[in-house]
Amino acid sequence: MDDEQDGVGRREFLKAGVAGAVGVAGVATGMLLSTEDAAAQQAAKSLQTLLATNGTTARLIDQSGEVFKPDVLKDKVTIALSGFYGCPACKKIKATLEAAVKQLQGKEFEVVVFNLYPENDSREEVRAKYAKEYEDIGLKPEQLHILFRQTKKSGRWDADSEAANVMENSLMNDTTRGHSTSIFVFDKNGNRMSKGGTFSAGTPEARPAKADNIVKEVNKALGLQALLEPDDAPARRAELLRTLNSQGPGRG
Repeated sequence: MDDEQDGVGRREFLKAGVAGAVGVAGVATGMLLSTEDAAAQQAAKSLQTLLATNGTTARLIDQSGEVFKPDVLKDKVTIALSGFYGCPACKKIKATLEAAVKQLQGKEFEVVVFNLYPENDSREEVRAKYAKEYEDIGLKPEQLHILFRQTKKSGRWDADSEAANVMENSLMNDTTRGHSTSIFVFDKNGNRMSKGGTFSAGTPEARPAKADNIVKEVNKALGLQALLEPDDAPARRAELLRTLNSQGPGRG
């Protein structure tokens, strides 16, 4: 990915991180940064900076109900996706992520899930169920960050789906309101590995190849030398497909 494409990726994600109610640290309003401010923020090139909030009128909470601190992602390879509890398409996306996670055991990476329906999903009982769905595919609680957007209105913190949807539109490189079915990988400097991410809600037959692409991006972001595909790769993918299919439709 060339420097120009890197810059575009960071600008889009910067807009995502501060859209609507979410601002960058030190910004007293909850509004989008100006072009000049956004350009200045790009110099940091770090995902944790792009996700920072001012803490006064805008914040993110995680699945434990605690205020999210972007520093936990510093110098970390991060897999990012979006969704909401009970979403039918999300089952397919999680199945692709699960296939990738199985191949990434022992590797150091974080997973960020941008929740698109915080009014419902940030409730304590739903947060626990939602987090368990991701832990059940092999993610450890300490590497999983499900983020819910909140803004402060009339002295109280309220969930903000509007800001979440603006973020979603930026993340998926689209101006329509919709739900991205792609999974994105960011390197240790916060740069997106590919502009469009990996489409991850396809057929079960396509799932192993999609998972392989995510794994390759994570390994590249980790600085691991790309290895030639082993001779048993087709058989390995076929076995993985049989395993995923045996889990039934409830797992995507």
